[in-house]
Amino acid sequence: MRTGFLIGWGLVGGMLAGSTWTMAREPEADFLSEYSLTDLMDVEISTASRMPLSLLDTPAAVGVVTAEDIRRSGATSIPDALRLAPGVTVSRIDLSRWAVSVRGFHGQFAKHLLVLIDGRSVYTPLFSGTTWELQDLMLEDVDRIEVIRGPGAALWGANAVNGVINIITRDSDATQGVLLTLGGGGTERAFGSARYGGSLNDNTTYRVYVKAFERDGFVDEDGMDTQDQWTSVRGGFRIDGEPTAWDEWTLQGDVYNSESEIAARASPFAANPGELLVSDNDNLGGNLIGRWSHVYAEGSRIQLQMYYDRIVRDLSPTFEERRDTVDTELQFHHALNPRHQVVMGGGYRYMHDDDVSGLFIQFDPEEKDTHIANVFIEDEYALVENELFFTAGVKLEHHDYTEYELQPNIRMRYHPADRHTLWASVSRAVRTPSRIEYEGINVVNVEVQDGVPVLWTVFGSDDLDAEELIAYEAGYRALVHDEFTFDAALFYNDYDSLISAEPGPTFPDAGGMSMIRSFRADNKLAGSSYGGEAAVMWYPLEDLRLKLSYGYVQMDLDQIDGGQDIIVINDENKTPRNQAQFWVSLDPCDDVTLDVVTRYVDSIPYLEVPSYITADVRLAWQATRRVEFAVVGQNLLEPQHPEFKGKFLNILQPEIERSAYAYVSVTY
Repeated sequence: MRTGFLIGWGLVGGMLAGSTWTMAREPEADFLSEYSLTDLMDVEISTASRMPLSLLDTPAAVGVVTAEDIRRSGATSIPDALRLAPGVTVSRIDLSRWAVSVRGFHGQFAKHLLVLIDGRSVYTPLFSGTTWELQDLMLEDVDRIEVIRGPGAALWGANAVNGVINIITRDSDATQGVLLTLGGGGTERAFGSARYGGSLNDNTTYRVYVKAFERDGFVDEDGMDTQDQWTSVRGGFRIDGEPTAWDEWTLQGDVYNSESEIAARASPFAANPGELLVSDNDNLGGNLIGRWSHVYAEGSRIQLQMYYDRIVRDLSPTFEERRDTVDTELQFHHALNPRHQVVMGGGYRYMHDDDVSGLFIQFDPEEKDTHIANVFIEDEYALVENELFFTAGVKLEHHDYTEYELQPNIRMRYHPADRHTLWASVSRAVRTPSRIEYEGINVVNVEVQDGVPVLWTVFGSDDLDAEELIAYEAGYRALVHDEFTFDAALFYNDYDSLISAEPGPTFPDAGGMSMIRSFRADNKLAGSSYGGEAAVMWYPLEDLRLKLSYGYVQMDLDQIDGGQDIIVINDENKTPRNQAQFWVSLDPCDDVTLDVVTRYVDSIPYLEVPSYITADVRLAWQATRRVEFAVVGQNLLEPQHPEFKGKFLNILQPEIERSAYAYVSVTY
């Protein structure tokens, strides 16, 4: 298990020993006086609209987690960083798994949330959602995380239903020189990273990196060690070129090897009921992205992006997953005149799955090719110059499972005064069935009746339609003055044709040792959700910043067309209704920074998860211009607490412990 960790640090030494070191740029500023709210509001958002719009002008419920936010929070993973975004619900399930959602349907695989990394989709078609243990990055290379709360299907296609998260990394020109980080502590037992950036010529820069960590397991509700751990090694590169004043290109890639463990109790009918069992979760993979853009007129650009993604996951004896994805997309952004601009394009994605059936999850067939094609257009027109704007867009997508789907969107934004924006939208979005829903067999629970094990087994169906959403949204965003911003959004979501698990007959399995309680996938659920989010930022002093956010969501699902689902309908009860966050950032003296992030998360009664309040604290000292020391305390307000629990099977329910770690960061 530790072999990969040691190999990773061998790679660090070899990479640095074989490099010609150059002096880095000045270390990135980490002090509050270097940033203003005006700067933040002027950041261009590329996810909500493929047109260049500032955060203040974007007609959507959008939040940005900046590089400064990530650094000062002490986050060690992408899900931890996402806790900082208003309206994002993040629950840690165990050491290596998270539930991350926006506006409901909270769970390990948030089926209605699309996640991108530099425009590369990491949404898994196997189960629908994101496998967060695979989505690791060198956080120092993240430029920002854009979070769109609400549908993004008119631009990004199926599965961008409740939201879109786009993790955007820095241009290599911004990461020159050497960066070394080394630390460790409680849960974060040991971690480190190394990055080197240089120039190939006057117009081309690059960086290479490697990072590794080893994390310790949590405890169960009785305080007993869950006996699991997680190790990971990852490396990659990025090259950026500007051969002319009108052309830019990027080539980047990553490879990784991750080994984690999942603890469970032996079932009541096992030889040793209740025995602690630890299974391995081994992951290998890599990706390669190429992107080229060309400015062919003022305000007009063409962009071509292609990527390849390879995933190999061994969760024996549950199942094994091997998937190759090739994706290409061409996009035109054309400014017809100062008041009228259009974005249009299209793409094609090919996926090859070669999966191995296991004890609880089976596929028929095990090998599968899937094709997805799309075209899209978005048109924005200023009805009143600099004051009232109308945007309409639509994406036509063809999927092998559901054939053609049309996903339109209309938006209005109005500027009643300088630095104030009112907006509203109506959108349609769909979620396509996952492989496990369409042609899989999934054991979701095991119970004992009269001494006989009964396996709750959901069988897929190739008659499924796509799930549908009609979303209504409105919001207000303002830079009230240079030290205070306010942002609020309300939404109402109307869902139809949600995939359910309809009860079927109970029959003995092939071996006659257990019974199968069967369910079959169907589209016999509908429902709605409503709520909103609000966030304020106040900078009362040059060295003091305050951020407060709140989110509320209420879901109601109903059986339709004679449906009798008793499994999926409970998704309405798995999302905390209320959550709030208060962040205090302070520079108490020269070269010292202090951040305190306090969170409240409401209870999840259905999963027997109580509400909790917790706090993370980071204290950092810039010892020299190139050396920083930091100490981070996590979940400090109580010894341990649960954040999410599995309702079925016998997976152990770890609780998140209070912990601390320290690290040193050096730049050259």
